Amino acid sequence: MNYRQIYYFGKLTQPERITELQDEFQEIAQVSGWQYERINQDFSKSIPALRQRSLRGINIFLQPKTSVLQITFDDQYCLAHIFFGSKSETDKKNAILQPVFHQVHPSTKILANDSKTHVILMKILNYLRKKYVWNLEVIDSTEYDYSRDLSNIHLPALLSK
Repeated sequence: MNYRQIYYFGKLTQPERITELQDEFQEIAQVSGWQYERINQDFSKSIPALRQRSLRGINIFLQPKTSVLQITFDDQYCLAHIFFGSKSETDKKNAILQPVFHQVHPSTKILANDSKTHVILMKILNYLRKKYVWNLEVIDSTEYDYSRDLSNIHLPALLSK
């Protein structure tokens, strides 16, 4: 299967509105019939070495073959996705695995031929930009975010209606 990956990054314009953002996007998910997960994670409680590391926001599951839409912010209120991996440090005889904290810009992967979900994702990100993350940058290989040209993302079903 071919996929498109849409990257997005920016900073929450008014950090005091994080709970409002969570509430609003939870309601959008509920009305749309999407699964969601509110995120309020303080990593310093479970891993003391990661003091001042947190993640707040909401994850929305648009459809089964699409990766999660992560509207989550780190402790500096930048859009972020945090996960734990392993770092392998090897000597000549043994490999030692150590937990490593990774913080990256979120992205959502959609099927290349799923134009409907692509448009929905772009509408959600555009709304996020207008209301909460005024400096939101979206990296979309189809350039639909800027052009709104449906032919760039192959929408024959929508164009014929």
